[in-house]
Amino acid sequence: MKRLTLQQFQQLRKKVLPRRAQGGVLAVGAAFMMVIMLIGGLGWFYAQRVSQIQRAESAIRESTRTAAQMWSYTSFGSEAAFRDSAEVEARATQMLALNLASVPGLVGNPLDIARGATWIVLPRGGECNGQMLSSAALCGRVEVPIQSISLGFGDSTATITVEAASRLDVVTGSP
Repeated sequence: MKRLTLQQFQQLRKKVLPRRAQGGVLAVGAAFMMVIMLIGGLGWFYAQRVSQIQRAESAIRESTRTAAQMWSYTSFGSEAAFRDSAEVEARATQMLALNLASVPGLVGNPLDIARGATWIVLPRGGECNGQMLSSAALCGRVEVPIQSISLGFGDSTATITVEAASRLDVVTGSP
């Protein structure tokens, strides 16, 4: 194999690899930055949506938990029972409205959304949102409209459905 001199190597390089136009790196850098910004924007949007869903789930979970405290303890030794179902549902709706106010991007009045919730009082347990509960429970379901990112077409409002159930765990034995 023949060794090339430095001058021969430079001539060969000029033929095979012509000089690049100046500024070519800027175009590649700009395209790369656009991709990075797109990925970052999508990541931010996803984080916002997860935050909205988590806060809406927390709102209904805390509402059912608070309303489930309205048990009648008269028969504490044998069986727990709800007070008036309408009173429990009213308390759950009130708490849900207060809790929904903290959901970012909520579309509409929290009280109106809370009034649209479905509450099911299960005094002896039963099926709630796909799970079987063995003791008395309060089951809730609500559709929460939230602001969505507008991509220039369609509606910019999304609706998420959240469900929760709370039950009274009677502790037996001494504290």
